[in-house]
Amino acid sequence: MTSNISGRTLAFIFTSTILVSCVNHNLDKMTEAESDHIVKDLKSFFDKITQFSEGAQLGSFLSCYDSSPTFLHFSSDGKMRNYEELKKVCTEYYNTLKEQKIIIIQEKFHVMDTNLG
Repeated sequence: MTSNISGRTLAFIFTSTILVSCVNHNLDKMTEAESDHIVKDLKSFFDKITQFSEGAQLGSFLSCYDSSPTFLHFSSDGKMRNYEELKKVCTEYYNTLKEQKIIIIQEKFHVMDTNLG
């Protein structure tokens, strides 16, 4: 069974993960090797979370997110959710699925340096 929740929601989840995951606490300019390492780590993470999502493995999918009071998720519907609210939405979505196929049409990574000044 296919859910009415669009793939944009999943794409936004992945995008928001990039923004949260790309923090570099070093004030010096990031090297190309450091940037490449971040992209490699993110690709590995995306492969894992995509596999969980395609298999409708809710528990494994949610384990990729931080169940903490400071966690915030911004959905493609414009709503901001804490972990428990995200868990509820994902549970409703994944309980309607047996599996799904995620196809990446275009992939771009832009690593932002913390020293933007």
